[in-house]
Amino acid sequence: MNQATNLPKRFILGRPLRSEQMGETLLPKTLALLAVVVISYRQTCHAYLDGGGAYAVSRANLGVGASLGGGGGSGQNGTSRSS
Repeated sequence: MNQATNLPKRFILGRPLRSEQMGETLLPKTLALLAVVVISYRQTCHAYLDGGGAYAVSRANLGVGASLGGGGGSGQNGTSRSS
């Protein structure tokens, strides 16, 4: 990497850490996963102010085929379908 691209990166991220310092800076995996889930849920709630639910959100983002799994197997009127 040349100096011109390294300088902005160094300014934003700071100096590289040695390997022995890395353990002190990392988030626990469960905390990081929880943060991702919370942020994602908040974004979904903001995007679907009328409620939505799993079916509406997955249908809007993934299509009808994927949304059928998100609906929990319930029919149009809310009753369960049996196979």
